[in-house]
Amino acid sequence: MIRAERGAVVVVALLALGLLSVLAGAWLRVVEAERDAVRREERVIQAEFLADGAVERVLAWFADPSTFGGTAVINETGGCRPARDPGKVFLKRCIDAAGLPGFKSADGHAQFAGTWDRPDLIYSWDPATDLSSGVPNPVGDAPPRSAWPPAVRGEVRILAPDSPDAVATVVSRVMVGPDADVTMRVELIAGPWRGVPGAIHTGAAGAGPFPLRVHWGDVFVEGPLDVREDLDRLPRHRVDAPVNGEPYVVEPGADRWFEVSAGGKILGPPRDDTGFAEPYAHLHEDQSIPKLGVWGYEALKDYAKREGRYFTTRGTGLLYPDDREPGLTPGAVLGALPGDGKFVFVDTLDHRSPGTDNMETLRFDLDRADADAYVGAHAVLTGLEGRSVVVDTPHADGMFDGAPVAQGVTLARVHYVGALLVAGTVETRNRVNVFGAVAAGRGFVDAEGLELWYDSRLATGYRHGFAPVLVKQGSRRRIASPDAWGLANG
Repeated sequence: MIRAERGAVVVVALLALGLLSVLAGAWLRVVEAERDAVRREERVIQAEFLADGAVERVLAWFADPSTFGGTAVINETGGCRPARDPGKVFLKRCIDAAGLPGFKSADGHAQFAGTWDRPDLIYSWDPATDLSSGVPNPVGDAPPRSAWPPAVRGEVRILAPDSPDAVATVVSRVMVGPDADVTMRVELIAGPWRGVPGAIHTGAAGAGPFPLRVHWGDVFVEGPLDVREDLDRLPRHRVDAPVNGEPYVVEPGADRWFEVSAGGKILGPPRDDTGFAEPYAHLHEDQSIPKLGVWGYEALKDYAKREGRYFTTRGTGLLYPDDREPGLTPGAVLGALPGDGKFVFVDTLDHRSPGTDNMETLRFDLDRADADAYVGAHAVLTGLEGRSVVVDTPHADGMFDGAPVAQGVTLARVHYVGALLVAGTVETRNRVNVFGAVAAGRGFVDAEGLELWYDSRLATGYRHGFAPVLVKQGSRRRIASPDAWGLANG
């Protein structure tokens, strides 16, 4: 009896041990499955970060194509100037309707027109050889394969945009290990800066006086122009005019690039059978005036809030950074900038698009200002001491991509370097010397003291402080990885 009971206990114990073993094995499998799921989730998260990081690298290549390296496949798909090497894929290779470099041609064709199967560019990267990716794939002497981190492969493709306001689509795919496969898609839009094609721009309201002391560039007036009182003071256009950086000591002076174009009639110059008679043949009426290649008020303001410097006005004559105290004098704002190229935006009184009654008058005492600025106000410019700057002249034909006629030209007592875009009127007091461009949306009240040398780099389509492309808001999303791509981990 006792022996039978002992046997039963042994059987029960064995059954219990067996059940515990089964339960333990199941629990271990659950734990292992959970661990594998956690590790896979880690790989997916890593792949997502790497795919987003690859998009950021594409933006960096657009900003500075010289930083692009590695092997890429290029397909000619657009109708613009072809890219002869991989880095030039990211350049603005079209000429838009304003004659400025861009990612779309004058007839609206996009530079990037590739498809999924035949994109404009395919760039594959492997952390084993692409050290800048920051992902440690095993190379050289390595521990046993079981200790290696998961293999990583990545690919970027650039193709045609889907939206009419976009310039390209970027698709970034990353695989981490055997089971983490992430593909991100974004659309790119052109950045705020396409270029300023002339030295002086004045709105249709600016039919009165305009600057006569202009070197190296064009004057554009959107409306009619009356030069009867200024006729004898107009600089002449001469291809043999000296290029030495000297101001006009004796009027009218001469310049190789100075021409005047008006959107309406020009009153004053004598005419012959073909138009205006010499020496006024460089005046052109009833012209289509190129627009400034800069975003409009709202978009430019939003960009300045994110990437530049934003100031408000309150009718006090001061500027308030991000609408906060203390207020600063306008001249001090431009003169105190650290020279990092960040765009300056000065808003109107009511923070709405400039009109007839929402712009105050700001006084800019200029000494050593170096900035690209939009001013939603009327501007009174006064030159102080200034400084000497060494610059290059435009190309012989006035183009933006040629060699300058002269390099290392010294301009003395320059008060402002850059593009000054004023929504209201521009008035000058004392002498104000500018290397760059000035736009006056409502014309020039008094331009006697303004002497301007045009910086032809303003028309290149690239400007320090302005990103050439940006990710279109709301376009970044994860999509299903295409099976057609032969991306695989080895």
